[in-house]
Amino acid sequence: MLNAGTENEHRPRPQHGEKTTYKSPEETEEKAEYAASIHSGMHPDLYLIRDFNLHEDKEFWREAVELNPRLLFFVPEAYMTAELCALAVVRDGQALRYVPASLRSMELIGEGRVQQLLRP
Repeated sequence: MLNAGTENEHRPRPQHGEKTTYKSPEETEEKAEYAASIHSGMHPDLYLIRDFNLHEDKEFWREAVELNPRLLFFVPEAYMTAELCALAVVRDGQALRYVPASLRSMELIGEGRVQQLLRP
């Protein structure tokens, strides 16, 4: 059986983490084994995740950057455009660091600086 610790023991949790409690030691064991199987790659349903293939195209990356401008870091060269970089920088000035030097312009740099100043 896995030892999950005691109620009196203090362990730091992630900033927004919550303590998880279960009704019985058996349930705790079951949940721990499930989590371990997922993280070890041995879970029987993991093939569903591995075989899932996203259709990455220009539109996919535009939507991704629109949701999180810092994803610009992961955009392949084939889809990196001045428009996509501008979208990222307008939404978050910090994304300017992921814009390739060949696509940086004075306008884009100025917009990034403005966004950084306006950010709370």
